[in-house]
Amino acid sequence: SMSEDRSWITVNQLQSESVAYQYTTSLHWAVAQLGVGQTEIEAVSLPERIFSILVMFSALLSFSTLVSSMTSLMQRLDQLKNEEVSQFRSLRRFLAENEIEQELSHRVMRFLQHSLNVKKSVQSDDPQVLELLSKPLQGELQLERHKATFEQNGFFRRMLKQGGFHPIREMRLVAMICMQPQVMASGDVVFAAGSMANSCFFLAEGSFHYTFEKSHEELSNTWIAETCLWIPWTYAGDLVAQETSRLFSLDLSAFCSTVAKVDTTREMAMAYAKECADALNTRRGPVSDLWQSLSDSAEVNPSKSIRSGVF
Repeated sequence: SMSEDRSWITVNQLQSESVAYQYTTSLHWAVAQLGVGQTEIEAVSLPERIFSILVMFSALLSFSTLVSSMTSLMQRLDQLKNEEVSQFRSLRRFLAENEIEQELSHRVMRFLQHSLNVKKSVQSDDPQVLELLSKPLQGELQLERHKATFEQNGFFRRMLKQGGFHPIREMRLVAMICMQPQVMASGDVVFAAGSMANSCFFLAEGSFHYTFEKSHEELSNTWIAETCLWIPWTYAGDLVAQETSRLFSLDLSAFCSTVAKVDTTREMAMAYAKECADALNTRRGPVSDLWQSLSDSAEVNPSKSIRSGVF
């Protein structure tokens, strides 16, 4: 019948138009249901009318959900911004009330602004959701994260090369427990000559200035003070951050307690410590904190002048 043949295509005389034109016309109608724009296309039959009503309800729900989500997000961003402004206002008041000199005040402000920007960009070095991981899986993740760093250290490179269940398991614990990230401001002293070494460091990002006797070096992406892991050591030079920089500290006590838990890794560490002490005994003159102990194939020297005292 004539009523059964009626549709939006026949009423709008689109039978002779191309499929592309018919498609874009229907797309125009669909977008118009969201309340953006108008269209002359209307339902002309009962099925089309029912379909139009369903689409309108769906569009209403979708649009309301979108607006609600955007409003909630904007409110959250505004809240975070207000909290940041309030914190820095309190900081400026604190600095003024305590009559902190202007140069130091600027350094404090710059460092905190940089730290906040870093926190916003990466949401901390270890996202909070990682706390839900099992300990073995978290250790595997952290080892993969620090693998390139460990490859630059003779002992860790040897452990990774050794493979096996216990060395890899202990390496995962070292990565998860011992490697602690730190952010240093420009001018911050990482360590000073003559102080007892209780940590070694991997300089991850930024620039550091190392002074040893009369020599000066700009450092980045390297290990320093590794020797404290193997023998009692006092820092031989001064290490100062030249700009806002990031490093990882490896605590001596945490490292020793972690590696010494298993006979296999403890024996490897003791052998490496002995080789380190023997290698130091063959050197003449002062040794800086940049001294890297051994290659994977180093031979043991019989000298006993320096004794390994960590393990």
